[in-house]
Amino acid sequence: TGPAKTTGSDLYIRDLASGATRTVTEVAEFTLSRDEKTLAYLVSSKNDEKNGLYVLNPNFGTGGAALKAGPGKYSNLVWDEKQTRLAFFYDDSQVLPPNVAPPPRVKGAPGAPAVQAPPPPPRYRVFVWDRQAKPEAPLAARIPLRAVGGFGAVTAAVVAADPPAPAAVSEVLSAATPGFRKGWTLAGGSPSFSLDGTKLFVSVA
Repeated sequence: TGPAKTTGSDLYIRDLASGATRTVTEVAEFTLSRDEKTLAYLVSSKNDEKNGLYVLNPNFGTGGAALKAGPGKYSNLVWDEKQTRLAFFYDDSQVLPPNVAPPPRVKGAPGAPAVQAPPPPPRYRVFVWDRQAKPEAPLAARIPLRAVGGFGAVTAAVVAADPPAPAAVSEVLSAATPGFRKGWTLAGGSPSFSLDGTKLFVSVA
């Protein structure tokens, strides 16, 4: 059979002053910034739609905000020296396009149980989150107000539907990136930033 899917485990956040404890479920990997204002963590869930990179401020009781979420494998969190940028790998090699059936099971000897076809090789892509980037603007909706005092005029008002969300991540490198040597692939492992944070080093094969 193919490799068993690995899900994350519980991460406990305990406030030593108050004794309060929070639990974040299905965490596969995490990193806390030195200023203790940003806890970034990767989720590997039984529900693939919940996989992804999330951040929260452990000093507050709010839940984690998804920076990138959805089916696929997320791994290898790494900060730059100033901890303004956070890089990670994303592998979507086993994510099936919509309306595509999974591969058939390989038949073994007569009477033997069928075995799962071997998984495809990883297809890594590198993403970076800029912690200092401006958050996305809140969604706004125009709603008509009721006419008042018999007047037929309708006034439009702008209402913020959601609070600002953290800035999204950006894809910075993949085998499809212009200039990437044909036939080479990203090999995974641990990426690393240069000391000034302007370069990101990764392994290729």
